[in-house]
Amino acid sequence: MEGLKASMADLVVYLHPSKTKLVSDAIHHELNSLLLKFNENFDGILLAYELIEVLDTKANILSGLVPHTSVSLRANLLIFSPKRSMLLEGKVVKLARESLHIIVLGFSACAIAVEDIREELRFKILEK
Repeated sequence: MEGLKASMADLVVYLHPSKTKLVSDAIHHELNSLLLKFNENFDGILLAYELIEVLDTKANILSGLVPHTSVSLRANLLIFSPKRSMLLEGKVVKLARESLHIIVLGFSACAIAVEDIREELRFKILEK
Protein backbone atom coordinates (compact mmCIF):
# COMPACT_ATOMS: atom_id res chain seq x y z
CA MET A 1 0.00 0.00 0.00
CA GLU A 2 1.19 3.47 -0.80
CA GLY A 3 1.98 5.66 2.16
CA LEU A 4 3.60 2.90 4.21
CA LYS A 5 7.33 2.42 4.22
CA ALA A 6 9.66 0.19 6.18
CA SER A 7 13.19 1.30 6.85
CA MET A 8 16.17 0.47 8.99
CA ALA A 9 17.40 3.42 11.02
CA ASP A 10 20.34 4.22 13.22
CA LEU A 11 18.94 6.24 16.12
CA VAL A 12 20.27 7.98 19.20
CA VAL A 13 18.14 7.90 22.35
CA TYR A 14 18.83 10.28 25.22
CA LEU A 15 18.22 8.84 28.69
CA HIS A 16 18.21 10.48 32.08
CA PRO A 17 20.86 8.90 34.35
CA SER A 18 18.14 7.66 36.70
CA LYS A 19 16.84 5.45 33.86
CA THR A 20 20.16 3.76 33.13
CA LYS A 21 19.62 0.89 35.57
CA LEU A 22 17.19 -0.71 33.10
CA VAL A 23 18.49 0.64 29.78
CA SER A 24 16.39 -1.71 27.64
CA ASP A 25 13.15 -0.61 29.32
CA ALA A 26 14.17 3.04 29.04
CA ILE A 27 14.91 2.66 25.31
CA HIS A 28 11.51 1.04 24.70
CA HIS A 29 9.82 3.79 26.72
CA GLU A 30 11.47 6.48 24.57
CA LEU A 31 10.61 4.72 21.30
CA ASN A 32 7.03 4.07 22.46
CA SER A 33 6.62 7.81 23.06
CA LEU A 34 7.17 8.33 19.31
CA LEU A 35 4.41 5.91 18.22
CA LEU A 36 1.36 7.31 16.38
CA LYS A 37 2.72 10.87 16.34
CA PHE A 38 3.99 12.83 13.37
CA ASN A 39 7.76 13.16 13.47
CA GLU A 40 9.61 15.50 11.12
CA ASN A 41 12.76 13.37 11.30
CA PHE A 42 10.85 10.39 9.91
CA ASP A 43 8.69 12.58 7.62
CA GLY A 44 5.66 10.66 8.82
CA ILE A 45 4.00 8.81 11.66
CA LEU A 46 5.84 5.95 13.37
CA LEU A 47 3.45 2.97 13.44
CA ALA A 48 5.76 0.25 14.75
CA TYR A 49 9.39 -0.49 15.49
CA GLU A 50 11.58 -3.50 16.11
CA LEU A 51 14.74 -2.92 18.10
CA ILE A 52 17.55 -4.78 16.36
CA GLU A 53 20.57 -3.93 18.45
CA VAL A 54 22.19 -1.39 20.71
CA LEU A 55 25.24 -0.21 18.78
CA ASP A 56 27.29 1.13 21.68
CA THR A 57 27.91 -0.86 24.84
CA LYS A 58 29.09 2.35 26.50
CA ALA A 59 26.82 5.37 26.72
CA ASN A 60 28.15 8.92 26.39
CA ILE A 61 27.32 11.31 29.20
CA LEU A 62 26.23 14.67 27.82
CA SER A 63 26.93 17.67 30.00
CA GLY A 64 24.40 20.40 30.50
CA LEU A 65 21.83 21.68 32.92
CA VAL A 66 20.32 18.19 33.21
CA PRO A 67 22.87 15.54 32.19
CA HIS A 68 21.72 12.72 29.92
CA THR A 69 23.34 9.68 28.40
CA SER A 70 23.14 9.02 24.69
CA VAL A 71 22.61 5.46 23.47
CA SER A 72 23.03 4.57 19.80
CA LEU A 73 20.80 1.84 18.43
CA ARG A 74 19.52 0.30 15.20
CA ALA A 75 15.83 -0.41 14.61
CA ASN A 76 13.41 -1.39 11.87
CA LEU A 77 10.68 1.24 11.53
CA LEU A 78 7.25 1.16 9.90
CA ILE A 79 6.30 4.70 8.92
CA PHE A 80 3.03 6.08 7.54
CA SER A 81 4.09 8.88 5.21
CA PRO A 82 1.41 9.75 2.66
CA LYS A 83 2.25 12.18 -0.14
CA ARG A 84 0.17 14.19 -2.57
CA SER A 85 -1.53 12.06 -5.27
CA MET A 86 -1.00 8.76 -3.40
CA LEU A 87 -3.82 6.25 -3.32
CA LEU A 88 -4.94 5.43 0.23
CA GLU A 89 -7.61 3.02 1.41
CA GLY A 90 -10.18 4.10 3.95
CA LYS A 91 -13.72 3.79 5.22
CA VAL A 92 -16.18 6.68 5.13
CA VAL A 93 -17.55 7.16 8.63
CA LYS A 94 -19.42 10.44 8.27
CA LEU A 95 -20.84 12.60 5.51
CA ALA A 96 -21.56 16.19 6.34
CA ARG A 97 -22.59 19.17 4.21
CA GLU A 98 -19.11 20.68 4.42
CA SER A 99 -16.89 17.59 4.71
CA LEU A 100 -16.27 13.89 4.30
CA HIS A 101 -14.79 11.99 7.29
CA ILE A 102 -12.73 8.86 6.69
CA ILE A 103 -10.73 6.34 8.74
CA VAL A 104 -7.55 5.51 6.80
CA LEU A 105 -5.81 2.17 7.39
CA GLY A 106 -8.13 1.51 10.31
CA PHE A 107 -6.48 3.98 12.70
CA SER A 108 -6.04 7.44 11.23
CA ALA A 109 -8.93 9.91 11.08
CA CYS A 110 -9.12 12.19 8.07
CA ALA A 111 -11.50 14.98 7.08
CA ILE A 112 -11.79 16.33 3.54
CA ALA A 113 -13.47 19.67 2.98
CA VAL A 114 -16.18 19.67 0.30
CA GLU A 115 -14.25 22.17 -1.84
CA ASP A 116 -11.24 19.79 -1.90
CA ILE A 117 -13.21 16.81 -3.26
CA ARG A 118 -12.69 16.20 -6.97
CA GLU A 119 -15.67 16.90 -9.23
CA GLU A 120 -16.19 13.24 -10.21
CA LEU A 121 -16.48 12.29 -6.53
CA ARG A 122 -19.34 14.64 -5.68
CA PHE A 123 -21.92 13.26 -3.31
CA LYS A 124 -25.38 14.12 -2.02
CA ILE A 125 -26.64 13.86 1.50
CA LEU A 126 -30.10 12.37 1.66
CA GLU A 127 -32.30 13.79 4.39
CA LYS A 128 -34.25 11.22 6.39
